[in-house]
Amino acid sequence: MLEGREYVPLLHVRLAEIRALRELPDLSKNLLVPVFKLRPWLNSKTLERALEVIEEAVGNRLYGLDLDAFKFEADPDPEKAAKVEFARLF
Repeated sequence: MLEGREYVPLLHVRLAEIRALRELPDLSKNLLVPVFKLRPWLNSKTLERALEVIEEAVGNRLYGLDLDAFKFEADPDPEKAAKVEFARLF
């Protein structure tokens, strides 16, 4: 699975890090297997938007997910569905 991969960066689901990954040339992306610290994407309504953003940046390549414990809220605002979904994962 990791054969031919030279780098496994740990990235956060933040605008700057996603943009930087998007701008990498395909040859560089092919050498990576990024692991993302998953958290809700900005003001999105669902957690799925964070996954969509990751997949747009990575393309059809392998990546890993971890949960961003720093963004965990034990009792999130029920009006913010993405944060509620995120809390359920914990």
